[in-house]
Amino acid sequence: MSPSPSSSSSSWDLALRNFSSQWFLVSQGTGVLSLVLRNLNHQFKGLGVISIIIWLYTCIIYLATLTFYLIRCYKYPKQVQSALRNDITETAALSSISITLSTIINMMCLVCVSAWGSPWGLIAYALTWINILMASVACIGIPYVFLKLEHPGVKNITPIVLLPFIAALTAAAGAGVISVFAKISPNLQIPLIIISFILIGMAAPLTLAYDALYLARLFDGYSMPPRMIYQTFVLCGPPGQTSFALQVLGTAATNSFGSYGKGAFIQGAAGSVVGTCCIFCALMIWGYGLFFWCYAILATIQALWGQDGGFRATKFSMSCWSVVFPWGVFTMSAIQFGKPTSLDSEAWAVWSTILAIVMFIIWLSFTVCTWRGIVTGELLGVRSWKARVVEDSDGLDTGPYPRWEE
Repeated sequence: MSPSPSSSSSSWDLALRNFSSQWFLVSQGTGVLSLVLRNLNHQFKGLGVISIIIWLYTCIIYLATLTFYLIRCYKYPKQVQSALRNDITETAALSSISITLSTIINMMCLVCVSAWGSPWGLIAYALTWINILMASVACIGIPYVFLKLEHPGVKNITPIVLLPFIAALTAAAGAGVISVFAKISPNLQIPLIIISFILIGMAAPLTLAYDALYLARLFDGYSMPPRMIYQTFVLCGPPGQTSFALQVLGTAATNSFGSYGKGAFIQGAAGSVVGTCCIFCALMIWGYGLFFWCYAILATIQALWGQDGGFRATKFSMSCWSVVFPWGVFTMSAIQFGKPTSLDSEAWAVWSTILAIVMFIIWLSFTVCTWRGIVTGELLGVRSWKARVVEDSDGLDTGPYPRWEE
């Protein structure tokens, strides 16, 4: 059989084809960092400005990532379709589009409403409904793809499959933030609050089921490879986000139920009960997340220490960004426990500050490594930006490794 004809394309084309949905993890983690810094109980002069700068940076990289991914879908539809049908990581990471948008909307509410008034609250309110729709599609549609199209099998379940449920939980938490800080009427708040509790009910129990599947793999002796071990932190994401969502929704219910006053449930007395129960449940759920947070740290240290070459052999990859967002929502819940609307606890305020400092250091180091990987081309599978790669007629690299032309 004669070899298929080959063609030469630029390194930029190869980078675009390799541009996976995991890149949305960068804006997702950056967005939650801006919220953490904005809401810290212990503030210093200039921290608010830093949070705004990080928020604007989030908007830029989010739009850039979305643009590049859409261009990839347009230029290489077969490769994208194949990835979405066969790679659960590629499919699950699409949820980060909605997750990042939630963080952007929340920061817009916290920054713009206080600076320029309630019209910005209405804009945030409208965007929140759009994001709730996106998160619902992700929470229902992506697991359906797992179950009916990809069929990964229990032996291939990793923590990254929790992202669609995190999208729904993040949308619920974001709706709670809008209800409390957007300066909108109770008539607008109540539908958001009710839908948010429904989103929690839809997503949170399913995360427990997926946790059980993954724990079963661990009991069977499964050990995640060092380059993927960072995904273990995703396990503490759902309980952390659920805990924060319950706290902020409890505050919203306490503030708005009495003013709305319809039905047997949406009454002032019920609002106080709901608010108290939400804090109680949030504490227990945060404790559940604490186990997975500790487990993720220990598992990561063991995996990196035990690999050939030890810690020195550790290489940065996009999987590292799996750490930042779960750490962020775990921290956000701790921050909320320190607020007067929750436990008003100085211990929680100090603990959340420690978590935030460590998170910022992690984010900063990952950001530096990411930009370095972009400049060198390593994160995009490019050996040299000036070289050209030889492909076959179907647009696929020839051989196990691409042939390069200088």
